[in-house]
Amino acid sequence: MEPSDPLHPLALRAVAGCCLLLLILWIAALWSAAVAEPHGQWDAWAIWNLRARFIYRAEAQWTKAFTPLLAWSHPDYPLLLPASVTRAWTYLGGEDPAAPALIAALFTLATVALLTSAVASLRGPLQGYLAGLALLATSQFLHRGASQYADVPLAYFLLATCSLFCLYEKRAGGTQVLLAAAGLSAGLMAWTKNEGILCMLWVTVSWLLFRGIPKGGAWDPKGALWYLAGLAPGLGVTAYFKATLATSSDLLSRRGLELFFVRAGDPSSWKSILGTFGASAISFGGSKSSVLFALVLFRVLLGRGVGSSHRTGPRFAALSLAAIVTCYALLYLATPYDLSWHLQTSAERLLLQLWPTFLLAFFLWAPSPEEIPRSGSHGTRHSRPGGARA
Repeated sequence: MEPSDPLHPLALRAVAGCCLLLLILWIAALWSAAVAEPHGQWDAWAIWNLRARFIYRAEAQWTKAFTPLLAWSHPDYPLLLPASVTRAWTYLGGEDPAAPALIAALFTLATVALLTSAVASLRGPLQGYLAGLALLATSQFLHRGASQYADVPLAYFLLATCSLFCLYEKRAGGTQVLLAAAGLSAGLMAWTKNEGILCMLWVTVSWLLFRGIPKGGAWDPKGALWYLAGLAPGLGVTAYFKATLATSSDLLSRRGLELFFVRAGDPSSWKSILGTFGASAISFGGSKSSVLFALVLFRVLLGRGVGSSHRTGPRFAALSLAAIVTCYALLYLATPYDLSWHLQTSAERLLLQLWPTFLLAFFLWAPSPEEIPRSGSHGTRHSRPGGARA
């Protein structure tokens, strides 16, 4: 429904036009990156596309791709991205470098489309375009998407899972299929990257805390079964892979366990981890600082808004993100590598995985410009009839 005191349609068209312009520039940049680096950046050709080539070329002996002799290429990483590239090469009949580049571009652009449409469905078109604009203004997200890494696909599935949960809550449990779709997306998170297993776990726990138990205080077994039915394929294939093919993770070692207890009691380790997280969150490759400060300014200028502080959606997403970041910090304490080096080479990418979902939570929580009273409104804020909830 349209708000009772909408902004002039010109404002909506202006924001939509900015999104379209930036989207065109993103497509051009993705094309340029694919031409300049057809095999992607380091992790792409040393891990993801390397695994795809092993599987594609070895045919019946494809399991040799997971030999401990290739420990430097992380043969414990799940296979959604390499399997997708292999499937594309099978259809094309050859190892065309355009296949992984196209898959990377599709995930990157799909994340923008998903964020925009999810927020628009929950809070209105203007808020949706503003959310999409915030992501399009984050050039580091574009850079990681063009690099053909698995971080952007993971970001997409995390965003999809949280968006589906929020849509389910808006419809007051009206369609259980949304829960099945959320479960499917959560399972694909686990099948995308090791961090996705943590994301899947904490998103599931967060939803159970907020809405797995309805207001009456009883469990919702039907909703849980729909979610688990969707979760089963991705989680099952990931568990089978980990049990039969994957080598042990380099982060799960006796030395890492010993270092964990040493670093946990060392204030300098915590300072290094939290300092790097904070610096990455503020700067994010030199682009996210302006976006983050713009979000703060946006929130301050629009004020409290109507009913925005008690929505379940942003609280659920915020709890999920907080738990995931905490787990990431604890994993850094157990790294067998030099802590400073490991933080510098990976912390920014880990936070990037969470950035679209953070934007989802922010724009569900923040009031829309359509809720701000205009002249003639007698100082009364307006919200959507029926109180659309996230």
